Amino acid sequence: DPIPNTFYQSNMGIRIRGASSAEFPKKSYRVTLKNDTYSANKDASLLNLRSDKRWLLLAMWNEELKLNNKVSYELWREIHSLHYQASEPEALSTIRMVYIELFINKQYRGVYAFTEDMDRKQLKLKNQSGGGELYKGDSWGGAVTFDHVPDLSGAPIETWGGWEMKYPDWEDGNWNAIRNFTDFVKNATDAEFSSQIESKISIPSFIDYYLFLNLTKAEDNLGKNTFIAKYTAGDPYFIVPWDLDGTWG
Repeated sequence: DPIPNTFYQSNMGIRIRGASSAEFPKKSYRVTLKNDTYSANKDASLLNLRSDKRWLLLAMWNEELKLNNKVSYELWREIHSLHYQASEPEALSTIRMVYIELFINKQYRGVYAFTEDMDRKQLKLKNQSGGGELYKGDSWGGAVTFDHVPDLSGAPIETWGGWEMKYPDWEDGNWNAIRNFTDFVKNATDAEFSSQIESKISIPSFIDYYLFLNLTKAEDNLGKNTFIAKYTAGDPYFIVPWDLDGTWG
C-alpha cells in the first residue's frame, strides 16, 4: 500500500469467481488468506478495509471507464443508511473497494478493484439463533421478481426461485421465511398488502433502491444481482445492491 508505505505478505488460496464474468478474457478472483502452513484461514485488515480472511479482486473487464461498480457502491452508501444503524454503528450498507494493480506469478494483470465481500459480517446481521437472514439474487427465477412462488422440497436446498441462501448456511437453514414473504407479496389482496407491507419490509430501503435503480440505470439489478436481508427475528426485510457493472448506460 503506497499511501502509508506498508508491506503485507501472506500465503493464500485463489480461484476464479463470477458466473458470466468467468468467461471474460480478464478474470476476477476470490482470495483467502492462509497461515504459514496452509492449515487454516487467517484474518487481516488490508487497504483500510475490514479485517477478514476472504477478499474479491474484480477485473472490471466490461467496465470501459472502470467506474461503474465503485461509483455506484459509494453512491449507495451516501444515500442509504440501514434502519438498524443506531444499534450497529459499524454495519455498512454495501461493500467498499480500492483500486489496485495486480501481478500474478510476476505477470502484470492490469487494474483491478480490491473489495470486501457482501455477507452477514458486512451488514452485522444477528446470528442464526437471533434470526439473521441473507439471500442473494443469483438468477432470474420467479421468486426474485415476486412473480412466482415455487414449491419447496423437503430436503435442504441451496437455491430457490432464483435466490441463493447466503446466511445461514443452506444445510442448516430453511426457506420458509422468505417463501412466506414472497407468497404475501404475490398473493395478498390489495387491502392486506397496504395494511401489512410496512411491517414486512423497510420502506425507506426500498424507496432508496427504487431511486437508485432509476438514477444508475441498473437494468440488470431488478431481482437478480440484489441481496435481501433481515437483521434479526421480527425485523423487516431490506435490500442491498450487488454487481453493479451494468450501470450508467
